[in-house]
Amino acid sequence: MNSKKYNVISNTTPIIALASIGKLELIPKLFKEISIAEAVRDEIKAGGRIKVPSPEKIEWIKIKQNVTGIKDKLLLDLDEGEKQTIVMGIEADASTGDCLLLIDERKGRKIALSKGLMIKGTLGILADAKRRGLIDDFKTNALRLLENNLYYDLRLIEAISREVDK
Repeated sequence: MNSKKYNVISNTTPIIALASIGKLELIPKLFKEISIAEAVRDEIKAGGRIKVPSPEKIEWIKIKQNVTGIKDKLLLDLDEGEKQTIVMGIEADASTGDCLLLIDERKGRKIALSKGLMIKGTLGILADAKRRGLIDDFKTNALRLLENNLYYDLRLIEAISREVDK
């Protein structure tokens, strides 16, 4: 998938996860620019143990206004960032047909797929970066995510590593 063709909208976790291993620069190298909802910006700015630069200071992040009046029952159980990311994706896909969501959370991914959206998670970003020669080793970088107390399925890491770390 040549990701530069897509209208890329990110949820919070891929941004935080890549920042946690010092690989945030992979996003503009793979996607040129991304959009995030105000809710995602707010989640990033709320902070935590992983330091992420303020989204307003990152030139390749475009902050979009939150969508109001969301009534889709499938989305009600999601946190605000996931909900806004998926709704923005649905709207962008309806108008251009070329939307890609960056999202890690299982429930959000499942709902996005059920809405016909294309998705990619942090591990997919790292795999693409390895394929394009932007990182030397997928598995080392993926395991560093686990060291930062982020949850990713070790079996999935192993499977992707067998495919891309040849």
